[in-house]
Amino acid sequence: MTFIKNISLGCFSLIMPLLLIFSAPPASAQPPAEHVDYVAGIEQYASEPFLKFKPSIPQVMLVLERDWKIFYPAYNNIADLNGDQTIDNGFNPAITYIGYYDVDSCYVNDGDKFYRIGATTPQTHENVMALRPSQLNHNISSPPSAHGVCPGTSSTGTGTSAKWSGNWLNYALTSRMDAIRKVLYGGKRVTDTQTKSGVKGVTILEPSYTPSNAFAWGNEIVSDQLWNSHAPDSPWYPSELYTGLTRPTGKFMHFFAKVDHASYGQHVAKSAKPLMRILLNVDSNFLHPISQTPVRYWDWVYGQNIIPNDLNMPSSATKISMGIRVQVCKADSISPTEGCWLYGNDYKPIGLLQQHGERGNMQFGLMTATASNTVCTSGASSVYDGRCNDKGGVLRHHIQRLSGTAINSTTGAIIPDGLIGTIDKLELADYVDAPQQYHFSTFANSGNPVGEMVLETLRYLSGATAGLPAYNTATTELLGLKKANWGQRPPEPAEDCTKPIILVISDIFPTYDGNDIPTAAQLSAPKLKELSQVAMPSAWSMRDYLEKITNLEGYRTSGRQYYYPKTSESQNVRGLCVAKDFTAGLSLADIRG
Repeated sequence: MTFIKNISLGCFSLIMPLLLIFSAPPASAQPPAEHVDYVAGIEQYASEPFLKFKPSIPQVMLVLERDWKIFYPAYNNIADLNGDQTIDNGFNPAITYIGYYDVDSCYVNDGDKFYRIGATTPQTHENVMALRPSQLNHNISSPPSAHGVCPGTSSTGTGTSAKWSGNWLNYALTSRMDAIRKVLYGGKRVTDTQTKSGVKGVTILEPSYTPSNAFAWGNEIVSDQLWNSHAPDSPWYPSELYTGLTRPTGKFMHFFAKVDHASYGQHVAKSAKPLMRILLNVDSNFLHPISQTPVRYWDWVYGQNIIPNDLNMPSSATKISMGIRVQVCKADSISPTEGCWLYGNDYKPIGLLQQHGERGNMQFGLMTATASNTVCTSGASSVYDGRCNDKGGVLRHHIQRLSGTAINSTTGAIIPDGLIGTIDKLELADYVDAPQQYHFSTFANSGNPVGEMVLETLRYLSGATAGLPAYNTATTELLGLKKANWGQRPPEPAEDCTKPIILVISDIFPTYDGNDIPTAAQLSAPKLKELSQVAMPSAWSMRDYLEKITNLEGYRTSGRQYYYPKTSESQNVRGLCVAKDFTAGLSLADIRG
């Protein structure tokens, strides 16, 4: 008999087969007395090998992107989310969207935040087909909800009569960073109190800040009459069962956007609370004053100067703004799928880090790119000078047990400047306070040198006692991030066969990667240095090594083509990942992306 233990870790799984071979007695037979304990403990034998090995504690370094690309929407209408070889455009009730809201719960909004009021109502294929409008094109699908629906609406979307689906809220409001935080540790807490003097503790999560510029995103909900022309590539769904808003009728539609500023037409600093903006009952026949075409949601969400720009929208449309923080793990309405653990008298949200790291099954560390407000080159200083942010890895948190270093094991509270507290600090940077103006600095928010961060992690795992000087040029850290002291690394676990693991969390576009790759002589990690002395001369460099591979592999052979994106560190040089020739002067060392 073979038993498979599957430990799910989000984007990957550790599958450990345990082979047990024995002869099962007939069903009617009674086991001998000496085997009673064996039969009674069959579950234990099913999860443990006969020969017990000393367990090892995996040592996991998180290599985490921290630049502007992780603050884009998690669900951008241009990706295949369910693997059916088609682009998932718009909300699809059959898909599970990961985010701060529980997919099997209904929420109401009090104007400032959402809070759970109960479970969703199951929905069958027959239910949804009974609601499907007769005029809908046959090629537009109408899938039932994988997580149920939330009947109940109001004219403003707020109050107890307006019920919102957690799955829809995740689709509409989740950034990439929100999804990362949810999966890793349950989400960023803006309120985190414990029971005191009989008053129950409260936990409120806050989605990442979305400035009123190109980072904003949104979509539209159209009437049944408009669906064939406005959303022909999206599944049809009865919006009043998901959004807390009445379904638009006739020529009208609703716009919604994730963007954070205090009032229409103004920009504010990063302290503003995250918002969902809604424009109700927009006339689809209204001509945009600039384009002179019928208005669509992108004219509003991505309008000129002001985002969203309702100044060019129909004056009859109704404006709504609601806070989108969410109260979670509320003891009197907790959901079994919400992801909460009981600490003392309070439930707190958890993720993979608490699940595997707090019990000591795994240990975690954190490496990010440089985040500097140091003036690294000649020129005038700004609030945050990002010209250091093309550098490789900076150690933020040693690989160690999370209890007591990242999490208070008694209360479940997040420890400031620990691994989780550091990830909480990551956000879009370079804000100025002068008269409610938001300024975005490309320099301060750029920099994702994945290869350099991985190299620095390899040095750490190989016993290095100091970071590379090229990666530690910042004297003052942007966003208040702390650097760990390499010389104070905790002792490694005493167990044999400890597994070092690098878990890279990044989008597919590294930047500034390769301009600070050290030579072998600079590696200075005991194990890597020993290897370099045996296999490589002291003058070895990555460029020379890649040039040798280019020649030995015959990349420049006439008639051969290869897929590679670009050949420059410049952000302005973008290359399509299509088949190209290797020119005479091109080397693998020149390939980027």
